[in-house]
Amino acid sequence: MATLRNLISDVQEDNCKVCKTCKQLLPVTEYHKDPKSKDRLFYSCKKCYNIYRKEVRKNNPKTEEQKEIYNTKNRAYYLKNKERKAIYSKKRREINPKLYRNLEYKRKYGISIEEYDKLLVQQNNSCAVCKISQSDLDYNLVVDHCHTTEKVRGLLCRNCNLALGYLKDNPETMNSAISYLNKYK
Repeated sequence: MATLRNLISDVQEDNCKVCKTCKQLLPVTEYHKDPKSKDRLFYSCKKCYNIYRKEVRKNNPKTEEQKEIYNTKNRAYYLKNKERKAIYSKKRREINPKLYRNLEYKRKYGISIEEYDKLLVQQNNSCAVCKISQSDLDYNLVVDHCHTTEKVRGLLCRNCNLALGYLKDNPETMNSAISYLNKYK
């Protein structure tokens, strides 16, 4: 007759584990990773652990005074080590510029560097408006996006991007500018 321990070990091999809190058999994807444990998974499932952490936070709230002390210490450390942190950050950016570009694109525009590269290929490695080639520029094409919908429209050279911005993305103003230029051609 199989013991409970043997059943549990058999189940764990099949990508499942019994939560020690709720006693449910759950897939290992429902557990946080824990490098210290034997099976490299936390003893409680994510749901039980989150409930536990919520209770801990509720019973031990940080007072506003504690938060202010913490923030003051952090601010003081930052101001004291501002130059050192700037040098360190600059070195990290130089070592892996692609990582930082990817983070910037994700934060500002919601696209990855792979999506940027796909757009670049779709546009034949050139500006979407004036068609100047990326190789003729000493900088990367900038991501153009709609400021109201936040959707990415394409990649532009700096001049075209600034022109659209100065004309406030207004097609009527752009048509008026075209008429003006054609009048004095």
